[in-house]
Amino acid sequence: MLGPFYQRYKTEGQSRKVAKHLIAPEGASQLFKERFAREPRNELRTIIGALTSPTYTRITPELTRIETYAPQVLIIRIWNRAVARGHLEHFELLWRQATKYTLR
Repeated sequence: MLGPFYQRYKTEGQSRKVAKHLIAPEGASQLFKERFAREPRNELRTIIGALTSPTYTRITPELTRIETYAPQVLIIRIWNRAVARGHLEHFELLWRQATKYTLR
């Protein structure tokens, strides 16, 4: 989605020391998993099962952002601490069940 702005996005995240935690399907492409895991402060875990939705959910203490990339880009931002906390609790539940991905 970011196209030519992706490098700037990555640089900005690194300068602000943003840590990204991602749960991906175990069957996700090896190339995708390795690229994500190689970026500084990223942590990847994999899980067997569903997770086939073409969406990403980004969670901060005040914000939940749901991003859908297929069939078109749609981003929904919800500025609400209670909603963000609820999404974070769901994420943490899955995180505990997922397996830590280590680079080969």
